[in-house]
Amino acid sequence: MKKFFNKWSITSWIILIVDLLSSILFEYLFIKINIFPIVYIIMSIILLLAVIITSSLLISKENKNIKKIIGYILSFILVIICLIGSYYLSVTDGFLTKSFQETKFDYYSMNYQVLVEQDSKLNSIEDLKDGKIGYYNLIPNIDNAKKELGKKISFNEIGYDDIIDCFNALNKDKIDAILIEKNLYQSLQEGLDTIKSNQYKVLYNYDILYEQDIEKKDTKGKGFNIYIGGPDFTGTNYDLNMVATINKDTHKVLLTSIPRDYNITIAGKGMKDNLAYAGVWGINTSMATVENLLDVDIHYYVKVNTNSLVGVVDTLGGIQFCSDSSFTTSHALVQGTYDDTKGPKLNVVKGCKNYSGIEILTIARERLALTGGDRKRQENCQQIVLSIAEKMATVGSLVKLNQILDSISKLYTTNVPQELIQDIAKDVLSGNKWKTEQQSVDGTDSKGKVHLGTVDDYIMVPNPQSVDKAILNIRQVMSES
Repeated sequence: MKKFFNKWSITSWIILIVDLLSSILFEYLFIKINIFPIVYIIMSIILLLAVIITSSLLISKENKNIKKIIGYILSFILVIICLIGSYYLSVTDGFLTKSFQETKFDYYSMNYQVLVEQDSKLNSIEDLKDGKIGYYNLIPNIDNAKKELGKKISFNEIGYDDIIDCFNALNKDKIDAILIEKNLYQSLQEGLDTIKSNQYKVLYNYDILYEQDIEKKDTKGKGFNIYIGGPDFTGTNYDLNMVATINKDTHKVLLTSIPRDYNITIAGKGMKDNLAYAGVWGINTSMATVENLLDVDIHYYVKVNTNSLVGVVDTLGGIQFCSDSSFTTSHALVQGTYDDTKGPKLNVVKGCKNYSGIEILTIARERLALTGGDRKRQENCQQIVLSIAEKMATVGSLVKLNQILDSISKLYTTNVPQELIQDIAKDVLSGNKWKTEQQSVDGTDSKGKVHLGTVDDYIMVPNPQSVDKAILNIRQVMSES
């Protein structure tokens, strides 16, 4: 052995050290990321050692130039591959650590406004000192809203069980102002002819950030459920409501979509409303409402940031969407607003086509232009989720891995543990074929009180047989072995 190493030059030693260091770095990250099966780790170690030994033998002094050159090239390729591989592994490890922390809290913001009549002589919130402020009793977190306003001025409060009584009291000068939540006020303008924005002016508005504990539920069997919720531009109304049922033993995923207008009892509130509006009490209420509907435990959640969807799709270079008919969206190509006058509409063609981020967001929002309404929108959302996953799996996506993972980390918040994601990734890389199935609950189109019982609007009355069938399918996936 000593005689062999005497044949080495200083250059040979330097090359060997560089080979070893780059290989050790790669192998350390390869193991640390914890998504690769043990057989992959063993094979990578054997392959790296084989290349290092081969290149070392080729660059020894006694070999002729052609062999040395081959050894140098082999060593150079090894170092480059290890460094590039280490970069991608490091990026992925950072993404997993950042994006799958055990989140214990969810945060959401609500904006409250103090309204007075348009011709009121009151011009600032200070002018309302010791005045009478009315409010609708069912406004979420109204006690917190009153307490926060009380830090600004002293006032006399009057609660109303009917939102119309509150506005009538203002019109008849029984109160001086109304305290209302911004999104509710906007929905009243859309749903009631008697309330117009030009009748009132906003004297004062303020935001309150709420922190909500997320209850952790341990998985006890083979399967578990993840609630996937997507708030709209309000940040509290959930347009996307989906449950992903996953069985790691059978490698099955069942996506169950629930229409946003499903009119059901809101958990803990004792009132019926469309599922979308359960989110005004925070994601816990949305999850509990879905749990009651489907009679299952929801173990984790993923809260999708609607606006970030645009960045993810654009970073991927667009994704494919397939439509069974041509239509023009009722919504415009806009973000962060419901004002469809601020952008053009989108013409969706029949068949499959690559669409940009803002186009995909507009398709995901659309229901009015579709045959089947919200039922079809839920199907489209499922297709979009799967298309993003498929595009991410392509080799071309690796070139922009850092950008893609960075954009995805902004797409959602979740309490899905990192270990669970690593286990699933390891299972996929082991060669197991995963099967994804889709279902949606259905109902009857109708009219009813929505937006906290304030306006008559479209609702979907649940079909019990459809719900029972969905429950049966979920339980079957969870219990299979």
